[in-house]
Amino acid sequence: MRRSRARTVLSVVVVALIALAGCAGGDGEDTAIPTSAPTTEAAPSTSAPAPPTIVSPSSCPGDDPVPPEGAEDVSEVSADVDGDGAPDRVLAYRRGDGTRRVAVELAGGGTAAIDASTSEIEGPAPLSVLGGVDLGGDGDTVLAITGAGASVVVVGLFQFVECAIARVSFPSGEGVELPLGGGITHGDGIACAEATLVRLSATSTDGEAFSATDTSYQVDGNTLIEVDSETATLTRATDDEEINRYYALDCPALENPPGGI
Repeated sequence: MRRSRARTVLSVVVVALIALAGCAGGDGEDTAIPTSAPTTEAAPSTSAPAPPTIVSPSSCPGDDPVPPEGAEDVSEVSADVDGDGAPDRVLAYRRGDGTRRVAVELAGGGTAAIDASTSEIEGPAPLSVLGGVDLGGDGDTVLAITGAGASVVVVGLFQFVECAIARVSFPSGEGVELPLGGGITHGDGIACAEATLVRLSATSTDGEAFSATDTSYQVDGNTLIEVDSETATLTRATDDEEINRYYALDCPALENPPGGI
């Protein structure tokens, strides 16, 4: 959403500058137009058109292998995390010392990793990388997931910025962890659309009538900012399919959705 606005403003500025340049070049006096010089037709151009501009994949200085030797519970997907159009490797794994890591290896060269063991994503289950999705117009956000109970999993967000991976947090500073799944009287889902993450939450006292809330967020830097919220009342008798959305992941850009959710 921000990216579209930024491009629109830039286009307006460029048009304005061109218009001003067309009016410049004099001090207000009339300029005589020569009439004695003969006119000639311009010869057709024989030069070849300029080749298209090709954006090379970006690179970073880090060169540590990912995953490192001896790593276990390796999960890997492809995602363009630096916005250069080339698919990068996104991984999660557990090192030999037990620490869990989220890492990136860029198509243009270089690696980066962050320790995920001490983040808000806790539990004994291995991390599983979902993929990358643009949640703010400034590059893809990496999503990782781990088990966190019998009926839900927890989704954490990591952003690749300037050759480093950072944890995405709420404005309070608390790292983002979003439940996914639920039970008879409560459901938590996640959807992605138009550079926006939508947190879906539905609660019920009897498993039949649900109070549903859709909260929309975007990533600003490394902060997940709320941009909108909507509520609705749903019932199993007439809105069963709609209610099921509040237990699921609906993010087409992600390549490795968790099974069974």
